[in-house]
Amino acid sequence: MPGRAGTSPTQKRATQSSSSFWADWGTSGLESLIDVSWPVSDDEEEQGDQSETMNLGQVPIQHSEENTQLVTSSLREALSSDSRKRLRSAFPCPSLQDTQCSKLDSIFKGASIHKETKTVDAKLAHVQALIHDPAGPLIHLLHSFNDGEMSNDEAKLAVSNAIRLLGNTTAGMLRLRRRKILKLVNPDISDLAEEDIFQTATTNLFGAGFDVKMQERAEFLKLLATSRTSQPQPKKFFQRGRPTAPPISGGQSSRGRPWQKRESKPSARK
Repeated sequence: MPGRAGTSPTQKRATQSSSSFWADWGTSGLESLIDVSWPVSDDEEEQGDQSETMNLGQVPIQHSEENTQLVTSSLREALSSDSRKRLRSAFPCPSLQDTQCSKLDSIFKGASIHKETKTVDAKLAHVQALIHDPAGPLIHLLHSFNDGEMSNDEAKLAVSNAIRLLGNTTAGMLRLRRRKILKLVNPDISDLAEEDIFQTATTNLFGAGFDVKMQERAEFLKLLATSRTSQPQPKKFFQRGRPTAPPISGGQSSRGRPWQKRESKPSARK
């Protein structure tokens, strides 16, 4: 191809890395990550003209097995709180106003505001905080281009941490989407979204066979509710409306035995 013979290795790497649709490159080893035939958006206008991307002459990146494993595992598995803190602390995000998650205004925190409003914002604010996480290692990497103090190993670690933190955000969004949908379909089974049963869910949100899991969980909850209602209620020791102990009358003690009468002594004569 004319004009390409003198391309330097640096320019070639930049050309290979400049695609905005990296998940649709169809490189070997990433087929299980996403189906390239599945559209990025349901709106055809948002997808743009795919012919423009195909005519750019970009060369797909050939990922190593290590990098492929990093990408696929990061985008599907949520990090624990300790793992997330450890990755963030390695390359802390600068204390800038734009890198901090916006807080809910005080006017929406009053008692008159419905609790659901604050709950909805708390969930979305958590997602926004997760989105900010990869900015830390990426900003450090960007800064290293100016001073040249970061080694190749440090740069590799920064990129790896950014991918894992970004993948944690994606995994959190998958869980949130599943919970929202299950809550609309059947609120009683919405906890299924938190379980680790979506390893096969690659191109679809829930994956093959999830309809069977939904049916099994619904039947189990129905059986559990039926068993609870059919169980006899424990009898109370004291019935309502009756005194806690029989009344004491006629010289009888509380145990039904007569009281012993004391012998009266004659008064002393003066």
